[in-house]
Amino acid sequence: MTGRRAILISGVIAAGVAATTVALASGGGSATASGQTSGIATAAVTRTTLASRQQVSGTLDRAGAYTLVDQQPA
Repeated sequence: MTGRRAILISGVIAAGVAATTVALASGGGSATASGQTSGIATAAVTRTTLASRQQVSGTLDRAGAYTLVDQQPA
C-alpha cells in the first residue's frame, strides 16, 4: 500500500467516524410518523419587566433524593 493510499483511506475512515458521531450526538434528527421529532419540546418565551419583588428570609437546601434519567435515545 502506498503512502498516499493509506492517507486517503485514513481520511475516509475519519470522516465516517465523525459523521457517525455527529448523527448519534444529535439524536439522528429523524421525525416520527406524526411529523414531530421525538424528545424535543418547544415553548414560546415572552420577555417582561419585573413587576414587584419581596425579600424573605430562609435557606436553600438540597433535601430529598433525586434520580437522574438518561433521556438520550438508545
